[in-house]
Amino acid sequence: GDTSAGRPQVRPLRSDVLVIHCHLDWGSEGEAQAAELQLWIDEECRKNQAAVIWCGDFNVGPAAPLLQALVAVGYSDAFGFKPEWASYCGARGKPHRLDYVLYKRPAQVAQQGTARSDFLGMSPRG
Repeated sequence: GDTSAGRPQVRPLRSDVLVIHCHLDWGSEGEAQAAELQLWIDEECRKNQAAVIWCGDFNVGPAAPLLQALVAVGYSDAFGFKPEWASYCGARGKPHRLDYVLYKRPAQVAQQGTARSDFLGMSPRG
C-alpha cells in the first residue's frame, strides 16, 4: 500500500476489529516489514483496544522465528500453524505453508474446520 515516512496510510479506526493483509518479502527484509507492521498495529491498538486479524503471505513456514515471535506476543493462527495446510507449491512441486490468518485480543475462531479441497492435488489432514 501507499506509505508516508514508512507508515501505512489508513483511515481512522472506527471499529473494534483491525484487519491487516500483507505480502511480506522473503528473509530478513520480510522480518523487517513484519516488525514495522507490528509496531504500527501495537500503536493503533493502544488507542482503540481493537481485536486484530492479520492475514496474508508471510513467506515463512510455521516453525519460523517470525511466527514464533508473534505467538509470544499473543497471536494465534486460525489453522493452528499446521504445515499440511499448504498454500504454495514451489518450482519443484513441493507444497509449503506460507499464508496465515492470525488473530489476537478478544478475537477468536468461531468454528474451526474447512471443507476438503484438492488444492495442489492434496487434501488436508487434521
